[in-house]
Amino acid sequence: MVVELRTSRLSLTTDLKAAQLTQSLVILHNSVWSISTRLVLQNALRRWHAGNNTAENWQRAIEDLEIVTGSNGGGFGGLLQAVVYDPQLGNGNDTPDGLNILGGRLGMMNVTGENARGIIIPASVDNGWKSGYLGNATDFGGETSTSQRIQEGELLHDGFPNSLYPSAANNDLDRIVDRGGMVMGPLQVNSSFFMMSFTNPIINNTSKGDLLGFLTVVLNAQLVYDVVRDTRGLGDTGQVILVGPGTPNNLLDPRVEAVMKEQDRHATIDPEKMTFQYLFPPKLSKELGGTRDTWSSYPAVRKGFIEGFRFPFPKVPKPFDQVGFSMLEVNEEKIRSAGRMEKTVNAEGEKVSAG
Repeated sequence: MVVELRTSRLSLTTDLKAAQLTQSLVILHNSVWSISTRLVLQNALRRWHAGNNTAENWQRAIEDLEIVTGSNGGGFGGLLQAVVYDPQLGNGNDTPDGLNILGGRLGMMNVTGENARGIIIPASVDNGWKSGYLGNATDFGGETSTSQRIQEGELLHDGFPNSLYPSAANNDLDRIVDRGGMVMGPLQVNSSFFMMSFTNPIINNTSKGDLLGFLTVVLNAQLVYDVVRDTRGLGDTGQVILVGPGTPNNLLDPRVEAVMKEQDRHATIDPEKMTFQYLFPPKLSKELGGTRDTWSSYPAVRKGFIEGFRFPFPKVPKPFDQVGFSMLEVNEEKIRSAGRMEKTVNAEGEKVSAG
């Protein structure tokens, strides 16, 4: 009876955590979606589609985005950077040097807000193992500017972390539109600060079927990380583990989705060999943050992925009836509660109970 009560509590806690995470993601998604509907931005994109690709066309939109990414937002100063792309996730200009009309290399225009002041981009292979400030063109020593290294042929984003920005080559654009958005990250900046990005389609306010472009916004991931860190009700040894597919865009391969939905029984992909990644460092196993493992190594993760496809969570209402907000939608007729495994092992082979 005691064991049953404990495992039931584990299922209930998992359900509550899932609801908290959903709401946190909805808040962040809606923040980005609301920016994509702003009149100043939409007017600039409509003029661009009509042939006006002058610097003057973008000036007011840039100023508007600077205000948005520099505002407190009712206590949530979480909007850090914004990039506006054309409908092909490009920079709206096919010049040989790859620059947009404003002289930048990322999107048609981009801004870094006051909220991003002092944030450091961790050194990585993408930026030549050099650290620098978010949105700043120079590294700490002022020795070599990021822009200079780009001019020399290095594929870098000037103060914009590669791992948080999409590329047309690595993404199915129709899939982003159909799902109403895409999440990238999180990117760990330090032991307590993480960033993530939302890329949303910009749908014409005056004609819901028209795709004007894409908007990527980098945000403070604190709302999500707080849910992971909160282990109330889990005792001294319990922790929350948030995982996602082992891909940069946090999306499963469509072929794997087809297998899991039993739409393709002859596929050669083995779901058991699929990988997952720890999106945030678990409270008691911080070394796992950002690492990957296989589904088969962690039965609870495997079960979560597979049953999540078979019995999805309830549908989340569309914000303001926005077309295409299917990223957090599922079939509302297949409502389920969280499952539990009283006796299982984690990816390290340790005996655990999991919800």
